[in-house]
Amino acid sequence: MPSPDAAARHTGDGVARRQAHHERMRDERAREAAAGDAELPPEDDAVEMASAVHVLDSVAEVGPNYTLLRSKETKAKRRKRKREDARAALDGHTVLSTGSRLEIFCDSERWYPATVMAREEDRDGRIVHEVEYDGYSDRRWWHMLDDERWRAVPEQAGTGAGGAAADGDGDAAMDRADGERGARAAGDAEAAEVRPAPPPVRRGVQRSALADALEAEDDERQEEAACGDGRPMLAPHGPALSVQLRRVRLRLREFLATQAAAGKSVPMQRTALGLHPTMRWTIRFGKWLATTRITAPRASRWHATERGDARDEEPTVRTGRGENTVYVALQHMKNHVWREIWPAMPDDARQYWRLVTKQVMSLYDGGGGGMKDAAGAAGRAAGREAAQESASHGQSEAAQRAASERASAVASRRTMAELREATTKPCTKQHLFQADDKSWDVTLPAAWKASTADMRAEPEHRFHLRAERSSGAAASLDVFVDVAKGKQFLSDLGKVDEVGRRYAERFGTVQRAAAVPGPVRGSTYYEYEFAGSTTTTRAKLTVYQSRLYMLLLTLPSSAPAEVLAEADAISSSFKAFPVNMFCLAASNGGTAPTPGTCY
Repeated sequence: MPSPDAAARHTGDGVARRQAHHERMRDERAREAAAGDAELPPEDDAVEMASAVHVLDSVAEVGPNYTLLRSKETKAKRRKRKREDARAALDGHTVLSTGSRLEIFCDSERWYPATVMAREEDRDGRIVHEVEYDGYSDRRWWHMLDDERWRAVPEQAGTGAGGAAADGDGDAAMDRADGERGARAAGDAEAAEVRPAPPPVRRGVQRSALADALEAEDDERQEEAACGDGRPMLAPHGPALSVQLRRVRLRLREFLATQAAAGKSVPMQRTALGLHPTMRWTIRFGKWLATTRITAPRASRWHATERGDARDEEPTVRTGRGENTVYVALQHMKNHVWREIWPAMPDDARQYWRLVTKQVMSLYDGGGGGMKDAAGAAGRAAGREAAQESASHGQSEAAQRAASERASAVASRRTMAELREATTKPCTKQHLFQADDKSWDVTLPAAWKASTADMRAEPEHRFHLRAERSSGAAASLDVFVDVAKGKQFLSDLGKVDEVGRRYAERFGTVQRAAAVPGPVRGSTYYEYEFAGSTTTTRAKLTVYQSRLYMLLLTLPSSAPAEVLAEADAISSSFKAFPVNMFCLAASNGGTAPTPGTCY
């Protein structure tokens, strides 16, 4: 009997295949490691320059194999649509439901079949319809059907002029003028035309629902069916992947639109199968994707209130996209988008995408790598602009050098901070301050700095948070949480005007008083604005569980619009919540509740 400690020995045909596979993978890794630091291959003579406008026209927002789910119509939108339809019907305006088939008489003296895709109310109260013509799935047009010649197409009729049924011409006067003559002329032409006999129909064929679905799918993909066998077949994508790929296509169209606006061209590589973008242009798009964004992020990191915490610093808001976002976009480009848009991409494009990924992701390499190089490039560009501006004011060379060095240092630090921020996981809020019992929270903009003092240090308050604007106009914030004995609800304090008069003795004349709904269902807040001699005070308060939660914002009387917008954002972010009895008892005792007890 062999010893249980003896090594197991695998036998069989699979051992040799696995060993051969491992050898191939080892050789491939060795080749990639040898070419790891290699430069981009030189451009050859097979590169052609294509207009960015033409390339933009060839990139559609969605592919023919994408599955995009239509969002469900909400109750409010459905009710609004029914009201608009009823009002338009009473006024005698044309109203067609989404998905209706019709034909529109165009300037070329032809009837064009189309489908109603959407509709909305115009400024004059009439309904304008968005239609998609057959054969133009990537474009849509808005039509005021009251001013057009059109006719409805029933469901059982086919598309095209021959399949049209009842005439629903919007312009009745025009139809009466030439409708009868046109109908007689069309009838004579059809009578004179010699039509071939219809093909025979095989009897007794039973068709399933799947057969009808496959035939409809084949009709929708006639353009793809006309492609040769050399082009790769497009596998259908699910809804989740289709949304991600559509987002990459939209970013690509935005980049091409900026290139087209600047009058630039796209270098395209010529292959036996056609054209595809060069590696350098794809790298340029990837770096643009990494260093730009359309909307500002909601947050950068959590703000810690503990003194000495490493995160207790001014946050850096991203102006580019995160490292993981860019990497996922590159993977979608490699696996799907590029091959779908440009079928001439080589079958084995691993070297292409390995260099593209390495060059783009090097922006996020720290330790003196790509981050430092990118920060240096941004600093040099800012330094040149500062020197030119200094020279335009007639300053000396020493002053020009000083201005260039200052601008270069600022731009380098900012770029380095932004790239480092792109490699961190963003949280849900910027400067989110939350009580240790989770009974309230408030969000501060980047220009505001909160005090690091303990919010429970003052015995007359359950909590007291102080903050002020770190630069620009002077503004301050206070959040108080006090005991309100016998007060369980906000209405126990009194009506909104009555409470406002009580606080007017402290803050000044009441300029505005309102009761507004809160984020928790059924909750209400009182909001006030008081005018003092030199300052304006905004207050927001509510009551929960015998506690009064109050936010006070003290602003200059002539505060700029930027400060007023920040004050509005802070006020809307202030929220209070009821907590469980164990958490409330510990918090009212003056100690921070045990983690996990508050929810």
